[in-house]
Amino acid sequence: DPVKSTAYIRIQNSESFCSAALIAPRLLLTARHCVQLPGSDQAMSPDRLIVGFGDNALQSENHGIAVQAIRLPPQAEFSRANDLIGTDLALLQLNQAAPIPVMAVAEFQQDAVPAQLTLIGYGVTRSGYYGLRHEIRVKVHAQDKATLTFSGGGCRGDSGGPLVNEQGELLAIVSLGTSRLCTVQQPRFGQRINAMQGF
Repeated sequence: DPVKSTAYIRIQNSESFCSAALIAPRLLLTARHCVQLPGSDQAMSPDRLIVGFGDNALQSENHGIAVQAIRLPPQAEFSRANDLIGTDLALLQLNQAAPIPVMAVAEFQQDAVPAQLTLIGYGVTRSGYYGLRHEIRVKVHAQDKATLTFSGGGCRGDSGGPLVNEQGELLAIVSLGTSRLCTVQQPRFGQRINAMQGF
């Protein structure tokens, strides 16, 4: 169940959080803009992050796991969020194995992205809830080697969350929106995992 393989990342002393996919017992894949500040060529300090695995990212997390290291792609510096489109991935190494199942990663072919995917994350839902783990079907409008564009979901808190196919396999993670407003119709970018296999 890919829902159970989705975690959240809290930033200490901040209301910000992101979603993430567990791809190995101690490895989480998330959006790079969640863990790197504009103007910096390095990730934020791992000790600022705590990873949780419950249904509610806003509840006090007593069983969170610390992040040991953050890996960024090469040429990591950026000045604006849009600079990250196509390279919006980060890998988080945990200091212990996560208590949730590992998500399957799809075998990649360039034309393999279906017209609909399932987004899993902790962001704002259509009902206005925030911080609750949820899943929603989204429609894919376009794709290239590095990204796909979708609509129907994806809002504040969903960044880094998995986009999975009918088999529950990870194809992409939620990247940046084309607008700062959270609307169902707003196109949003997904970062394709196969675009950065070397990383």
